[in-house]
Amino acid sequence: MDATYAAIATELHRIADALATLGPDMPRPHVAVTLSSSTSVVLDDETRMAAIDAIAIAVTGKPGELGQKFKDGARRYGTPDTSGPLFLSIFDTVADPAERSELERLRAEAAAADRPTSEEFHRLQSHALAKEAEVADLRAEVERLWGEALAPRPIAAPPSSPVGEP
Repeated sequence: MDATYAAIATELHRIADALATLGPDMPRPHVAVTLSSSTSVVLDDETRMAAIDAIAIAVTGKPGELGQKFKDGARRYGTPDTSGPLFLSIFDTVADPAERSELERLRAEAAAADRPTSEEFHRLQSHALAKEAEVADLRAEVERLWGEALAPRPIAAPPSSPVGEP
């Protein structure tokens, strides 16, 4: 499917021409026409906002703006809804910029805190190897003890009794 803006415009012209053939007395139910990308490419917030701005400026003459905050923390970015013979809403959702910058700060802080120095890494690696050796020694000791406990033992003969005694 050709998803260029020119192809989308051609399809919208076709829809507009078809709607123009309907009579003035035709009831007008709620009908939505949604422009949605058919690609699986995930765009970052800045790219989506720039695309919304370009579309909004081309259609309304104004760029998008940050709007309503949703329960999941995302924000609406786009044009204010317009009404008239056509309800127009050009928008997408983006992460809240304040929360996004805070998240990026926390990620950077966590990354810096979680990375041991080279010296500390080698110390930890040596400690882990020593513990592995201890565990191997303990396993060998347990196996030895189990072997001794389960080893067959000769049964001692009962003490002999003098002849004639019960």
